[in-house]
Amino acid sequence: MARWLRDQGIAVFLLKYRVVQTTPEHRARLFAEQSSAHVNPEVPPILPLELADARAALKYVRAHAGDLGVVPTRVGMIGASAGAVVTLS
Repeated sequence: MARWLRDQGIAVFLLKYRVVQTTPEHRARLFAEQSSAHVNPEVPPILPLELADARAALKYVRAHAGDLGVVPTRVGMIGASAGAVVTLS
């Protein structure tokens, strides 16, 4: 998605935001054929952190728009999958 947008002449910045832990052991439990009910309690506490990361990124890009070659009032977000949840939040 980022490459396609860049190829259209749109400046792209990638956001690396906090997510639920993904140790090998955790991934094994998460993707096991068993129920993923143990993951549900982990998700709500991370959402405010993800949102804070997104807000900080937008604030940074807008504050440094001149240096980055973008118009501060034309900065937005787009995401897919978990990134869409962050974007919508």
